[in-house]
Amino acid sequence: MKTRLFISLAMLALIFFFGCNTINDEILGLDPTPPDTLGFVSVTAAGVTFKYKVDSADLHCILSANTSGWISVGFNPSSMMLDADLIIGYVSNGTGFMRDDWGISNTTHSSDISLGGTDNITFISSSESSDVTELEFKIPLNSGDQYDQVLEIDQSYPIVLARGSSDDFDSYHSAAGYANITISEDGGGGGGGNSSAFPDTTQYLSLETLSMKFYWLVDPDTIHCVVTAPTTGWVGIGFDPGNIMQGANFIIGYVQNDSVAFLRDDWGESATVHTSDVSNGGTEDIYNLGGLEANGESIIYFSMPLNSGDTYDKPLVWNESYPLILAYGTDDSFVSMHENASFSSFTVDNTTGGGNDGITIGGDISLDDDTLGFNVEIISDFTFKWKVVGDSLRCMLLAPTTGWLAVGFDPTEEMLDADFIIGYVNSGSTYLRDDFGVTEITHSADVGLGGDNNVTRVFGHEESGVSEIRFTIPLNSGDIYDRILVPGEVYKIIFAYGFNGVDDFNSIHAEKEDIEIPI
Repeated sequence: MKTRLFISLAMLALIFFFGCNTINDEILGLDPTPPDTLGFVSVTAAGVTFKYKVDSADLHCILSANTSGWISVGFNPSSMMLDADLIIGYVSNGTGFMRDDWGISNTTHSSDISLGGTDNITFISSSESSDVTELEFKIPLNSGDQYDQVLEIDQSYPIVLARGSSDDFDSYHSAAGYANITISEDGGGGGGGNSSAFPDTTQYLSLETLSMKFYWLVDPDTIHCVVTAPTTGWVGIGFDPGNIMQGANFIIGYVQNDSVAFLRDDWGESATVHTSDVSNGGTEDIYNLGGLEANGESIIYFSMPLNSGDTYDKPLVWNESYPLILAYGTDDSFVSMHENASFSSFTVDNTTGGGNDGITIGGDISLDDDTLGFNVEIISDFTFKWKVVGDSLRCMLLAPTTGWLAVGFDPTEEMLDADFIIGYVNSGSTYLRDDFGVTEITHSADVGLGGDNNVTRVFGHEESGVSEIRFTIPLNSGDIYDRILVPGEVYKIIFAYGFNGVDDFNSIHAEKEDIEIPI
């Protein structure tokens, strides 16, 4: 998906950077100390990476690219380079040189000083190694200089990123492109860095296209959503688009450090461009935000109103069907090109799903009279017991937790495709759910996916910090969300348990293990 692509590639080829090159206009930097990037948001375009965060009254910036020449960032251009607050610099013989410029036309820029303004860059550090140039600096959010752009909190702005091959301020670029940033005190744009608990997807409906999955549940005036994609970059979904992306309520996000999610509420301005609702004068209308990333899979989740009243959101009506666009990219960015995109449709309803039928409730373990003849396997601090009885597999699982316990049968990779049985003991009752590994790091109830709950004979007990659950499952249930188990065959089995006191089906595990055993 092309975002903020204001000009064609042919037009990009015409852009060049030109300006005054007097030594008095420059700021020199000597400090090679690597920057601390904690809390920074990152965008990339044209091979240039721009990291930023708000620091009091300043914007703290780190600019880098694979070049031994100059690199630049231009804030809030009105057209191509025109009116951009352009910061440009390079490193030569270990010394950094930077200049505060202004876009005087679509294709040229000059230093603020030469125009009668001031240089408002605070140069922090610079480095050049293995043809990678990096500049760290600060600029005021509002310098008061007519040749600088004012950057306001909670507002989004286009930026132009470029790089050249020479150590100067005025040679032609090697590459240039556009991105979009949101100035936010919490570090991210539109929910940056926020994280809510992963939702219980028992009742969610689902669809799949392009190896992406969309899960949803509708409350009276809210839709809860989970979107997964085979990428470590961004994930996006657009509701009710007109022409490709145009007119879509587009939610886009990415995950850093495995579980720190950055999400934004966007609007499809055209078939190929989307921008944040906030930058268009609208509002950010997503909440309960979060995300997960592991083993090449990214997941974002959020809730939003069916009708926010925002001009830049599409109202969704119960029992109506709407087209969807789903897409993902390879970068942690709100604006980079998509790797893949596809279309689907969904209906705003909850006509199927698990509800209480997705959970089997059992009694105390003392009621179980079948305790002999089990095979036993102990791995780490898990104890797993099993035996085949007719066409069923009876199981016992014990672990040192007062939270949930789980076992997954025959995954293809991590948790993916596992027949995953998860449950907990609470106030003397045992709650067990028949799940399926929908990705390498998430699972969902079979009934929520359109399958059946095939767990029976449930018992459990919790005492002195240890929980035990017992259950029976068919060797071949006929359900596409269960694995077929053949007696005598060897299968990979995964085990996991949650933190003490966490009685749910979706929280992060405290411990996990896997082993191969014959059924």
